[in-house]
Amino acid sequence: MRPAAPLLAAASLLAAASVGAEPPPKIATRLVYTSAPGIAGCPSEAALTDMIGSYFGYQPIQPEAGPVLTVALRAKGRQPMADLSLRDAEGTVRWEESTEEGIDCDDLVENVALLIRLRLGPLAWGSKPPPAWIAVEPPPPAPLPAPPPALLALPPSAPAEDKPIRPADAPAAAPPKEEEEAPPWLPQPELSVTFVVAPWATPKLALGGGAGIGARWPFALVGFEFRGLAGLFAAENGYASTQPYMWMGVASACFTPRPFMLCGLGAFGRYSGTVDVATNISRFERQSTLRGWIGLRAGADWKLHDRFSLRFSVDGMIATNVETWNVIRPAGGESNVLWQTPEFFATIGVAGVVRF
Repeated sequence: MRPAAPLLAAASLLAAASVGAEPPPKIATRLVYTSAPGIAGCPSEAALTDMIGSYFGYQPIQPEAGPVLTVALRAKGRQPMADLSLRDAEGTVRWEESTEEGIDCDDLVENVALLIRLRLGPLAWGSKPPPAWIAVEPPPPAPLPAPPPALLALPPSAPAEDKPIRPADAPAAAPPKEEEEAPPWLPQPELSVTFVVAPWATPKLALGGGAGIGARWPFALVGFEFRGLAGLFAAENGYASTQPYMWMGVASACFTPRPFMLCGLGAFGRYSGTVDVATNISRFERQSTLRGWIGLRAGADWKLHDRFSLRFSVDGMIATNVETWNVIRPAGGESNVLWQTPEFFATIGVAGVVRF
């Protein structure tokens, strides 16, 4: 059995290729959905049927169809997984596959619907129509409307204005258009609010928070977050002290095999702070350009509701450039280092996330 996760990621990235001027050929199959004892809280058969229909753009699950699609949920340790098989009307096995185990049964069943879309949707057949054992025959073309009846002819001697005329039949009303489902490759937007602890981002320790936006697919997430961090401790030498703070914008691109995430990060920002003078200094020097960082993030989501979750993350950031804060004493113009921005720091974050 092949794991489903890589193929589901490919489905989310390649599904856009199935859009064309003509609707794709349709298939039909029955659904047998079972759950082993000990697995609770999974979506119902009706919910899975609706998911499959939304991913196909029509409903391929038909009770009178010949082929039989079986989805069996079972436990592997403490985690649920699914076994899928498809038999034609004669009982011949045409496809068998198992998913990877998942922490959340809701996410597992959603992955099952995506896997069925990948294996039985337009991407499975390419430019060829589905095989006859599963294909739905297209409906016969609608008959053309009958031409309007001809005018009744009268004898030539009858005046033209006395010829009876039958009105033409009114054209048949066009059937109402079905509402189109949202394509499954469209991202799900999300908003987040984060509390952050950052060891060594400023002297020793900083606390702060941020707000972000993101766009999520089943196995990918891109986002941007604005953060502010305030140092809790001062940097000092014998002449002055400062307690710096910083702000930064963080862009992320993530791989998200639920509930985990692994991201690449790129950030920019600036350090600021006032200087308290202990003795006479002639001036304070520091660079005032933007700082840059690159890094990695590892995290996990704890699902509280269909739309709400807590996200725990750890970031490691490497500075692309550093700056040194100096104080200059009047006597001899001697320069003394007050503080240097770190080359590396980590952040630990807890975020509340809402999806739309």
